[in-house]
Amino acid sequence: MPRLALLHARWLLFLMMGLEAVPLAAQQPAGDPIIPRGQFYFELHGSFQTVNDLYASDSDVPRPLGSGFFLPEIGTDQAPFLEPMETRFRALTGEANAPGIQLGATRGRIYGEEQTAELTLSYGALDRLTLAVEVPLVRRRVDALVRHVPEGANLGTNPAGLDPTGVATFQAQSLASTNQLRLAVDDHCEDLGEADAQCVQGRELLAEADGFLGALDAAYAQEPLFPLVDTPLGTLVAARWAAIRTGMGEWDTEGPEELPLATTPISDAGFRELVGGQPWPLDGFPFENTPSYLRLGDVDLQAALALLRPSGGFSDRGGIRVLSTLTGAVRLPTGQPDSLMAIVPLNPPRGVGGVRIGLHTDLLLSSRLAVSTEVEAGWSGSREMDLLAPDPDRVFHPGQARARVLWEPGGHLKLRIAPRVHIRNALSLGVGWQFLRSEADRFEALDASDPSLPAPAGPEQLHQLLLEFRYTALQGSVAEAVRFPFEVLIRGSRTFSGSGDWAPIEQKVEAGVRFLLRR
Repeated sequence: MPRLALLHARWLLFLMMGLEAVPLAAQQPAGDPIIPRGQFYFELHGSFQTVNDLYASDSDVPRPLGSGFFLPEIGTDQAPFLEPMETRFRALTGEANAPGIQLGATRGRIYGEEQTAELTLSYGALDRLTLAVEVPLVRRRVDALVRHVPEGANLGTNPAGLDPTGVATFQAQSLASTNQLRLAVDDHCEDLGEADAQCVQGRELLAEADGFLGALDAAYAQEPLFPLVDTPLGTLVAARWAAIRTGMGEWDTEGPEELPLATTPISDAGFRELVGGQPWPLDGFPFENTPSYLRLGDVDLQAALALLRPSGGFSDRGGIRVLSTLTGAVRLPTGQPDSLMAIVPLNPPRGVGGVRIGLHTDLLLSSRLAVSTEVEAGWSGSREMDLLAPDPDRVFHPGQARARVLWEPGGHLKLRIAPRVHIRNALSLGVGWQFLRSEADRFEALDASDPSLPAPAGPEQLHQLLLEFRYTALQGSVAEAVRFPFEVLIRGSRTFSGSGDWAPIEQKVEAGVRFLLRR
């Protein structure tokens, strides 16, 4: 998509440069939202926006999207549903301070993008009043690649699944040796009595062997994983069996020497099923890309009121001229809210109603130089929605994968300053700066059983660099082949500074065309 957008941009720029051979007079200022009375204009505006990283309030280094999925170690703190397994394997070691289970680490990336096509119909209701309706089509996509790596893991595939014959042989031999031990202890205790010290020691050894082998058999039968050989946890389990076997030898009973342990670390597929399948049984996120569709976005009802206009029109006469326009819009909640906003925040919010007002000013310094400024403030309502990964720091906790919430986006303030130079008659180049400040979104759980929600963070601030090409020919035909007024826009922007836990580092490419539909 970025390559396609760049190809279109190059084609449009080539077309505009070719049209520059035809002089134009009395040009309307670039990007002017006011259109002549009684005229209809149609605009098609497309954009492609990507986000790879977020600013972190506690660090100068940006953090990747979905950092809660990329963990250096995974145990019961990260996946608490594994606690029964950890308890069972610690009991097998017989050591109170036995190490906890570790499944390794996770690595990967998460990437977010949004593609939009906005269709706008504008009408010059009065000389100084323009009304418009904007209908956006939106496609949001999240590409997720989370993979398990076995570094540091002390569990592996249960040997009962990989080598059932070997495990069955050990179980049969250990059962036989335990029965021999029981007969030997019974005979000794019958001859010397239960109070005899060796009899007591034999009964204790027999109870430990029965308990250990019973727990071992249950683990072989029920657990998908098992202590891994040559790890501290696996070594402790093997050492306990070796101690039991040594005790058996003192009663002239020989148990099997080799205790089957896991030899193969947990696989990526096994990790997905065991760890990822608990909190993400339906959506498959983050191990599968979320499906994306072209959907209707939030319809905008817009109005623009001209405040200041030069009395002499827009001719190329000298002197400083000031144009200012008051804009306003009502956003209808016709779009789909983004369920993954806690992981991949993208501006602007979708699927919630709101209003915004703005002041657009053009300072025309000469026929070649102008400075555009825009100040905009916006507020949103609230909406019920399903929020995925509501707590980004507990993404592998069952019950933490989704929550039904009441969502209220925070208000925003936008400031844009963009000097532009008219390279030729109708072609202008602008380089500018844009500042965006957003208050924290608010979430309220609608079900008492819902998981913890993101705590409201401080305001987020973004500083962006803009580069803009415009070809403005709104006062008449340009050439024999183009007999209608039109305006072409190509703009690129990139975030270069920001702050806040959810402040996205965005890149965006835009291209649009506006032309006279009917006088």
